[in-house]
Amino acid sequence: MVVGILLGNFVPQTGPALQKGQFVGVSVPIAIGLLIMMYPILCKVRFESLYELLSHKGMWKQIIFSIFMNWVIAPFLMVLVWTGLAGGDGEYCAILVAINSILQMVLFAPLAVFFIRVIGHEDQALHISYTVVATSVGVFLGIPLAAAVLTRSIFRAMAGPEWAIKSYTRSFQLSEWQLHWWFTS
Repeated sequence: MVVGILLGNFVPQTGPALQKGQFVGVSVPIAIGLLIMMYPILCKVRFESLYELLSHKGMWKQIIFSIFMNWVIAPFLMVLVWTGLAGGDGEYCAILVAINSILQMVLFAPLAVFFIRVIGHEDQALHISYTVVATSVGVFLGIPLAAAVLTRSIFRAMAGPEWAIKSYTRSFQLSEWQLHWWFTS
């Protein structure tokens, strides 16, 4: 962050140079950071066990509580990163993040337009396109989610469920590079 602040203050052409290359309306360095940050986290989700987990009534209470906390109390909380730092239950948290990612893909664009245009009364001053917001959210949450499901399914089919649980999930533990991308995005 210090390097970014120094570059922004003393090398003014840095910002425009980074904005030249864009992917769905987002600068390429931030796009890469978002994808790198989300993919390993979503790889921890045991998608194959979701049906069994969701058949328990107690799980639905926890999911509803989590949705309330994530969408009403703290909508911008980086749940998995903080759970990893706190030593919490990563698998349970990964399921909640997957559900939250799907909700974000559906709800973020209308909420962004609502908060900026309706509540903020910024119709003329700031033009926010619903399509651009929806596309960005779909890409930066949808691509890592789809890649995680595909990767996990392929490795599970090739190496078996035990390997997927023991080895594959461990390879996506919270690491320094994830924290780096989290802080830079």
